[in-house]
Amino acid sequence: MSLYAADGEGVLPSRPAIMIADVRETVVRQPDGAWLYALRTLRPLFRDDTPTTG
Repeated sequence: MSLYAADGEGVLPSRPAIMIADVRETVVRQPDGAWLYALRTLRPLFRDDTPTTG
């Protein structure tokens, strides 16, 4: 995942990615055919000092 967004009043100037992360997700199909996330793991590989919401 490459994250470019940050909190703030739009429109924000274009900048390099503020975070690059390895994301692993496990989804499980429900009896009705819907998919639900059972697990999400985010491991930042690079992050600058821009605050994020999470």
